[in-house]
Amino acid sequence: ADVDDEAMVIESVVGPGAIVSAGATVTDSVLLPNARVGIGSVIDRSIVAGSVLDRCELSDAVIGSQFTVESGAAVTSQRLPDPE
Repeated sequence: ADVDDEAMVIESVVGPGAIVSAGATVTDSVLLPNARVGIGSVIDRSIVAGSVLDRCELSDAVIGSQFTVESGAAVTSQRLPDPE
């Protein structure tokens, strides 16, 4: 895993190959292998397998491995992509 010196990871699991960028905060969450968290994003009580771009806010979310949360998005209590 690659956690930037300016990122905070609190009570979370960061899988191998995952990247947490500068200014990001990850709390009570799981970042699966190769997950990406962009600059300044806030991840809380979530599971991320895919990519979260810059300045996003996730809470109680599940992000699939082939999904990208676009910059500036807020995702609360959702599973993306939506299961069919």
